[in-house]
Amino acid sequence: AAVTAGLVAYYPFNGNAKDESGNGRHGRVNGATLTTDRNGVPGKAFSFDGKNDYINVLAHRELGPGKITISLWVLQESRKKQWILYKSELMKTGFVIKEQYCMGSAGGSGMGFLVKRGSNGRGGQGWQRAISDRGRMPLSKWHHFVGTWDGAQLKFYVDGLLHKQVSASPGDIDNIAGGDLRFGCGWKSPHAENFFGKLDDIRI
Repeated sequence: AAVTAGLVAYYPFNGNAKDESGNGRHGRVNGATLTTDRNGVPGKAFSFDGKNDYINVLAHRELGPGKITISLWVLQESRKKQWILYKSELMKTGFVIKEQYCMGSAGGSGMGFLVKRGSNGRGGQGWQRAISDRGRMPLSKWHHFVGTWDGAQLKFYVDGLLHKQVSASPGDIDNIAGGDLRFGCGWKSPHAENFFGKLDDIRI
C-alpha cells in the first residue's frame, strides 16, 4: 500500500510538480517535461534530458530532518554518473557547504543513497554512502528506490529488496540551514551530472 501518513512532501507528478502532502513544498520545473508513467498514463511523470533539466523545491527545515526516508520510482536511460535528487545549494562556482542528502549514481559502482554526518558544514566531507553493489539496474525500465537513515543505519532498497546497509555513528543528518531540494540534478550548474530518464511518485 502507498504510504500517506507522516509525509513531509509528496510529488505524484499528476500533470505538475506540486506537493500533494498538504505542506505546500511545491516544485518549480526547469526544463523537465511531462511524460507517461509506469502504467502508461500520459502526463503523470516527468522526463529529464540529462543535460540541464531539473525540478527545484525551496529550502525548508522539514526537508532537512535528522532522520529521513525517501521513496520514488525511477527509469534510467543512461549509466553515466547522475543525481536523482540532491539537497544542497545550487552553485555555479565555489564549493558547496549546505549538503545534507542525495540519491543517485556513483558512476560505475551503481546507484545509492547518501547522507551527510559530522561535516561541520564543510563541503564534500562527512558523507555516509549506501551504494548498491549488486550490479546495475536495467535501463529503460521502471524501478522502485527507497533510501532511509534511521539514526544508525543507512539503507538502500531496490524493488523492495535491501541492496545495501551501512552502519554509522549514531546521530542525525547534519543540521544545516538552507539548501534547496532538487530532482534531476546535483549541486553545480551547469554540468550538474543531470539525470537522464524519468521520475515519479516521490515521497519524503
